Amino acid sequence: MHIENVITQLQSMRLSTMAESFKSRLSSGNNRDLSPEEFFALLVEDELSHTPEFGHSKNQTYFSHVFLEVFLWDQLERSMTGRLSESRCG
Repeated sequence: MHIENVITQLQSMRLSTMAESFKSRLSSGNNRDLSPEEFFALLVEDELSHTPEFGHSKNQTYFSHVFLEVFLWDQLERSMTGRLSESRCG
């Protein structure tokens, strides 16, 4: 998926801070040592820290876990799909 599509989708879900953070963090290149999970967790933290209705409440932990779980399932699915296609080719 093209990065601009991801940014547009984040904005359509009203995650504009996450979209800006994603763009900024990718362009800075300072996050290359992070795993995809750690990078994603930073994006979630950025969004939550700038979203007044979440603040530092129970919601912050809940939404962080939900976003991370969705992201991890997506990564696992992509990994498994890649392995299946490789085994079919080989």
